[in-house]
Amino acid sequence: MNGTAEVWLCERGSQFGYDRLMIDFSSVDELRTAFDRVFLDCTHSTQTQRPNGRTGGDRAMAEKYLLSSPVFGYDGVFAEVHPDPSIALSDADCQLELDRVPELLLRYDTILTATGNQVHG
Repeated sequence: MNGTAEVWLCERGSQFGYDRLMIDFSSVDELRTAFDRVFLDCTHSTQTQRPNGRTGGDRAMAEKYLLSSPVFGYDGVFAEVHPDPSIALSDADCQLELDRVPELLLRYDTILTATGNQVHG
């Protein structure tokens, strides 16, 4: 080993007292000054706090985050996916439905190409 390593960061949202996680899309370029690659967790970042102590989420917003990530220059995305999110043991409200993933990835690739961004391999 030559003593060098890449450092990757996964943006998962920040909480500012609004009972929900927020993404600051303007931070990608700043984060890239300290990290080699910056990814967006498009599912976790939609989580909200519920009165019953469980977390909620927003699957539709997770899809929007996934599709907007190339516009803001993220190096890629992380997403929780389940064949039937309604029965998932964890994070059911924010998980993407498995059968939607192929269409979402096609749209993601189209947006990635249109923006001229490249996902690092």
